[in-house]
Amino acid sequence: AEVFLEDIGNDICAPFFNKFNELNFLFQDSGELCKLDHANQVQNVCTTGGQPRGAMFDAAGNVLSCLS
Repeated sequence: AEVFLEDIGNDICAPFFNKFNELNFLFQDSGELCKLDHANQVQNVCTTGGQPRGAMFDAAGNVLSCLS
């Protein structure tokens, strides 16, 4: 196992990689979908507007999220 992020919070859930091999993850409390870019910087991709449990990109690049 490899550590990608430290001291970023305890509400991260549903990590997954996109087609560019960038680590994506959700903040369950805020609903933000973020990614760790190739420079190891956290970038906000979008906000789900809810409390997400999971997410993924479809073949067209749209974000699909599962909200609780």
